[in-house]
Amino acid sequence: MPEKNRKMPKAKKKPGIRKSAPKTGAKKSAYSSTAVAATFAASVPTGTVSPNNAAVITDSSGDQHGLGHVYTYDAGDFEHPMSPHVGEIDGDPMTQTQVHALGSILNQQKTQSCVGHGWTLFITRAPQLTSPGPNPYRIYHEAQQLDDIAGEEPVYFGTTVRAGAKAILQDGWIKGDYVWAEDARVLWKYVLTRGPVVLGSDWFEGMNRVDNNGFVALSGARVGGHCYLCYGVSASDRAFLCANSWGKTWGDGGTFLFRFDDVRTLFWRQQMVACSAVESA
Repeated sequence: MPEKNRKMPKAKKKPGIRKSAPKTGAKKSAYSSTAVAATFAASVPTGTVSPNNAAVITDSSGDQHGLGHVYTYDAGDFEHPMSPHVGEIDGDPMTQTQVHALGSILNQQKTQSCVGHGWTLFITRAPQLTSPGPNPYRIYHEAQQLDDIAGEEPVYFGTTVRAGAKAILQDGWIKGDYVWAEDARVLWKYVLTRGPVVLGSDWFEGMNRVDNNGFVALSGARVGGHCYLCYGVSASDRAFLCANSWGKTWGDGGTFLFRFDDVRTLFWRQQMVACSAVESA
């Protein structure tokens, strides 16, 4: 993986961001990571998805991890594309590398709270952040209340990236709104010039572990949906740098490389969404 950061060019301010203000009166509940992990460690056979969307996978070391991303269609997402917010790029973006700051690697254990953890990774990577950041379990459970899926735990597990974005906006962690990548190339250019992006995608058996070079493989059967953070792009690897929420012992210190061509395939199959927060103009 590349180790040096390239300076980010300043992005031009572009119109077209819908203005949103954090809502007041959000439901406030304290969630203990340990308590929630113990309560919602779903008893699900490895590699299967239960009727209520709970899924647990086992990696090559025998450790078990939860998933939890759910995809639902919303035509409104297409009204807020990521491409207008890409910064200026000199030359071919695929020949350029960028690695953004990354906060502490999280561990959702066997819970289905990956969306809460993915958005928490997005918030805590900010260099200017001085507070501890959001509780990922709180963000997850708020997202369950905000998504368009009937039922919450223990009736239904998991939630959408969209609902996670609504939760952090509602709690005031972002000011502005959120935008969506149209394809893998737009995603690459946005990460290159602007910053990290939260990804939600189908998760396959070949992605349960990383190879000797740090890559996951888009292979095997689908085992569920998962959310994670893209925090960089590597031209030499032709890959996105991603942070998982399965602890530091998984992958390359909790991170992995995702080939550009595999991400492009998931976009083509409509098996991936990519969302980031932008400030209002």
